Amino acid sequence: MADPFVFKDDDGTYYLYVTGAGFPAFSSKDLVNWKFENKVLEREDCKWSKSAFWAPEVIKHNGKYYLHYTGAEGKDEPKRIGMAVADNPLGPFKDLSNKPYFEHASYQGCIDSHIFVDDDKRAFMYYSNAMSTNKIPKTNKYRSEIWVVELAADLSKPIGKPQMLIYPTQAWENNPNAKSYWNEGATVLKHNGIYYLMYSANCFCADNYSIGYATASSPTSPFTKYEGNPIFSSKTNPEVSGPGHHSVVSSPDGTELYCVYHSRIKGSEDGGRMINIDKMGFRPNGELYIEGPTSTPQPYPSTGKK
Repeated sequence: MADPFVFKDDDGTYYLYVTGAGFPAFSSKDLVNWKFENKVLEREDCKWSKSAFWAPEVIKHNGKYYLHYTGAEGKDEPKRIGMAVADNPLGPFKDLSNKPYFEHASYQGCIDSHIFVDDDKRAFMYYSNAMSTNKIPKTNKYRSEIWVVELAADLSKPIGKPQMLIYPTQAWENNPNAKSYWNEGATVLKHNGIYYLMYSANCFCADNYSIGYATASSPTSPFTKYEGNPIFSSKTNPEVSGPGHHSVVSSPDGTELYCVYHSRIKGSEDGGRMINIDKMGFRPNGELYIEGPTSTPQPYPSTGKK
């Protein structure tokens, strides 16, 4: 399972969605013990996408549940972002349209959508343009970049003009001898008035797939990458290979933050991935940290109960 997104509903129930045809969904009360529920958008029920089915995320907005995801109209077609809606976090979800919700460009794919709603209720969607269709000008190299576009208040459609925020620039994500570079899997948090854009870099298929972050003063301002990146990688624990493409969720009592991410299954012939969880937070100086990656038993997330 890959590209995990965990959504915490108002009643405290957690829902985990992962990449895969139909988008498998799981539920939990404690972030530890999970039950498979069902697939929330079956391939045959999708109005436009026939392949890919990557990186699902769910947001609750005005009493409805919105599932946005990466898909493609055909195996060799550019990736697009879809949007579906349901009355229940376990679906069934129905596409808003028989066309993709968003496309970056007619010739260029886009993947890994993430929606952030600010305190003033303005909604923004962060996404990556697909590396394979984004050639760096005047080179024979390719890269993915993280962009943002504002959404209508009811999430019905994108509005405004997309803006590029970050692309691979730091040494750990920009090997001069490589031909492909990635900044993907965006997640946005707001802490003490600062916007934190967390992301993954390098190929998901490799040990050095890792997490970094950048900060800004607004959801669409220029983001500055943290000098200490990556903040989460297999260098601190080789037992966990390629940790990345994560989501962030709070503990049952809301006092702790957790990073839910995937890593490579060592020895897997097909590049399989598995789901992991580690505690994270902010230091007094504003630096963001994730404890791990760990490969040993950890304390349960806090419930507030003795």
